[in-house]
Amino acid sequence: MKITIEYNHNTYRVDTSKPIGISTTLSRGGSSPNAYFLPAPDIKPFAGENFVLTVESGAPVNCETLLLAPHGNGTHTECVGHISKERVFIADVMKEFLYVAHVVTVTPTQQESDCIITKEELATVMPAVVPPVLIVRTLPNNADKLSRNWSGTNPVYLEAEAALLCNQHGIQHLVVDFPSVDREEDGGMLQAHHAFWGYPENTRFNATITEMAFIPNEVPDGMYLIQFHVLDVESDASPAKLVLYNLEIV
Repeated sequence: MKITIEYNHNTYRVDTSKPIGISTTLSRGGSSPNAYFLPAPDIKPFAGENFVLTVESGAPVNCETLLLAPHGNGTHTECVGHISKERVFIADVMKEFLYVAHVVTVTPTQQESDCIITKEELATVMPAVVPPVLIVRTLPNNADKLSRNWSGTNPVYLEAEAALLCNQHGIQHLVVDFPSVDREEDGGMLQAHHAFWGYPENTRFNATITEMAFIPNEVPDGMYLIQFHVLDVESDASPAKLVLYNLEIV
């Protein structure tokens, strides 16, 4: 199917039959990316005392249970409820799912044992017209991000001023390919999260952060249509499937 959209006084054609996935798979057997020493997804048949719900075992259907920890289990979208005293749920925040997005690629700065995306680095790649969604790909961009165990590795993160820059530019949804916009161990400060959401003084309740995405190298930097898929769940975060579509100006 082909549709047209209007954005910034231009008309674009979108071919929805050519999606580009930029999220990871919740896999069986511990092969999903993982962070913060959270348990891997546990996907297994529902079992009772005398039965297992699999067709293979003689049941009429397959019926499985899924135990997930979204913040550590691959691509996930989170809202300000992640850091707020108030209970804010992703189901109440995500009401629209199609946005114009811009992919940028950044080489983080090495500062002793830390790998940081600075405000200056992000400002350099920020598009002249900033769309609602910014997607940040970091280099090196190896395929092992699809299954990497990030726990205890002090992954790349955003300088608080870089997160504030996103806030100031009105970026509603920030997508990154690492486990957290903040340092893995920062004493609970979470300064980048606070700066992006403006919490608690000027909280942006409609903004989200998506972490542990994966943007393939063959996807050029530039503008796309993005589609978010999240669970309609009363929690601060949800597993997420993100899909890009090329924009062709008409």
